[in-house]
Amino acid sequence: MWHSEKKIPEYLSHVFHEFDNFKNDFSKCLHFTTTPEEFETSWINIMKMYSLEEHSWLHRRYTTREKWISAYVRTTFCVGMSTAQRSESMNKYFKDYLNSSTPMSVVSNMIKLLTLGMTK
Repeated sequence: MWHSEKKIPEYLSHVFHEFDNFKNDFSKCLHFTTTPEEFETSWINIMKMYSLEEHSWLHRRYTTREKWISAYVRTTFCVGMSTAQRSESMNKYFKDYLNSSTPMSVVSNMIKLLTLGMTK
């Protein structure tokens, strides 16, 4: 989730400047909704309240919400790891086995093996 959150000020700077409450409202939506239904309601309200229904970056984030919004991933057992920790774990995995001279075919095969292991 933190990867997307780091980009929020970059993609939504105009909203931050125009509306004092946006950061707080958006943060509540991302972090404090406990069910997918609650997230959906909050998201729709924020999009309407701040006229962001057509914002392309937010739309792309929304299409992958099941992968990074805590209301969706709460039921996924992750041994106590947050989404950021899982991401950091994958980064370490790749850094341990790959470098800038690794052929793309090897990278591709490693990604396939890693994702197969994650889906089991």
